Amino acid sequence: MWYDSRFKTYKDIREGRTDRITVFMEIIKPALIIMAILLLIAVGADVTINIIENASLIHGEAGMLEYARQAHGDGLEFTGSVSDGGETVAWFTADPLNPVCIPIVFTQKGKDTYSVANDPNSFRKADACNFLWHFGYAIHVEDHEIAKIQIISGGNTVIPVTEYPFNTYWEFDGGSSTSIYYLDENGNIIEHD
Repeated sequence: MWYDSRFKTYKDIREGRTDRITVFMEIIKPALIIMAILLLIAVGADVTINIIENASLIHGEAGMLEYARQAHGDGLEFTGSVSDGGETVAWFTADPLNPVCIPIVFTQKGKDTYSVANDPNSFRKADACNFLWHFGYAIHVEDHEIAKIQIISGGNTVIPVTEYPFNTYWEFDGGSSTSIYYLDENGNIIEHD
């Protein structure tokens, strides 16, 4: 059957009833249809994945706070963030009588758009705390008596606290152990990690 139809096609070409391009198109038409269907399926899958991903994106500080409240309770307030390497550690504080805070790591997906990268569900004392992250520490301070942070590792780093709450990131300087001291304006230790 296939041979007969092919023979007829070649006979049509020889006798001028059709041309080679028309024959070629007839031969590859099923392959083109299959490729078009596969392309439509691939585009549809990509669009569906983008819609699902965009629906789960977090927008700005308000979105971060909404996520934190859904995950950890309504009493949380956004108290700042620090970014490094395409990620942001956001701090959320609860319980004004005995302040505690929780760090949550978000991956930056675009301008002011994030997804959750790591939610350690770990509450810390909000006066002064830190979170081991990337190649250093994300540090959070709310205690107004703390005037500077001293970090002793491979060297001695002093970071002035310029606002409250205060958030910063300190990258390891090569020390084998690290001590973080939260100091008052006279250099007295208030907290130690």
